[in-house]
Amino acid sequence: MTRVLLLQPDESLRALLEAQLGFLGHEPVTSGEYEAAIVDPAAAGALDVVSGSSVPVIFVSSREPTEATRALSPAAHLTLPYELDDLARALAGD
Repeated sequence: MTRVLLLQPDESLRALLEAQLGFLGHEPVTSGEYEAAIVDPAAAGALDVVSGSSVPVIFVSSREPTEATRALSPAAHLTLPYELDDLARALAGD
């Protein structure tokens, strides 16, 4: 089970991601130790939190990747709507 940091300010999307992560066998967390991060790049301070991160970062956004998000070399950038398989592949590093 991978502990996955969720940085998602939208409550309904955060709840969906928590359910998806649980279904995929991962533990969503909002602080503490984690092995991967799922981040809304538009969230206040989110890019600063993951800048220089040593864990895989997955951006989930309604917007296409930007120069700033590409510069952080995320493991994936999922644009809403995405398929559950897309999230599973991103978390597996595929």
